[in-house]
Amino acid sequence: MATDTVGHLVSMYPPAHTRWNIMQPAEDPYGKALVELLRGRGYSVSEYTPPGKGQSQTPAAHPASTGIPLHYLVDSLSPAADLYRVTVVVAGQPISRAYIQQKNGTVVAAGSWSRKE
Repeated sequence: MATDTVGHLVSMYPPAHTRWNIMQPAEDPYGKALVELLRGRGYSVSEYTPPGKGQSQTPAAHPASTGIPLHYLVDSLSPAADLYRVTVVVAGQPISRAYIQQKNGTVVAAGSWSRKE
């Protein structure tokens, strides 16, 4: 799902010209993969730093870290349906896609990306 998300972001925001400010701890498997894949595609990524670590709460509070704020959420629609949903909020604008789990444990896209404007 993270690979698919990064592929979609690449189609909208040019690598090497875009800096992402991750606005939450990216400690879950999806978040770790997202950060690694974004960097691998040539993006600058400023990760979230919790308060009390010598910095303010969000990376966007630092003048040197101008960039696009990015939040993400991976949730499950079960038990109503065996679907997962990835929502990426880019500069306040949500972009979502649903995925269905296969019997072998992998997931495949269950539709196209939707973007609220």
